[in-house]
Amino acid sequence: MFDQRLREIWIALLLALATVAPASADGPRVGFKLDQEATVFISPDQKVRVEQYYKDRKDEWRLLFQFWTFDPDHRHGFLLNPGEGDDLAGYRAGFRFSPDSQWLVRMQKLGSGSQTLFLYKRKGSQFSPATEKPLGDLAWDYFFTTPLRRDQPVV
Repeated sequence: MFDQRLREIWIALLLALATVAPASADGPRVGFKLDQEATVFISPDQKVRVEQYYKDRKDEWRLLFQFWTFDPDHRHGFLLNPGEGDDLAGYRAGFRFSPDSQWLVRMQKLGSGSQTLFLYKRKGSQFSPATEKPLGDLAWDYFFTTPLRRDQPVV
């Protein structure tokens, strides 16, 4: 009887610990590897670093990248590009921080050979998109509203 009670206590204790402890650390999902060739970008205040991870999708002959920010202890990871496919995340990216480390720009090559920019605003230890669309798309949206564009024949 004592053994049964002790076993129940241990099971209850293990279940309590399992519900308190996170299931896994914040970071890249299974199948993504740290890109050893990519530059690790560190913010001017030394409190944020950007790392690039890739997944080799052999069936499609393409890579898919994830861009993660981490604190100096590499404990709190935050994914900058959730849900992006290889049309937006098929290549390595370049990053630049503002001098006060509150803004982050991602310079991203696209499959067409062109590039675009993504702007992120810092909120605590995380970054969130500062615009709904990439800056390149916003620039084209603006261009198509100008009188200059309306006067040009559509090619």
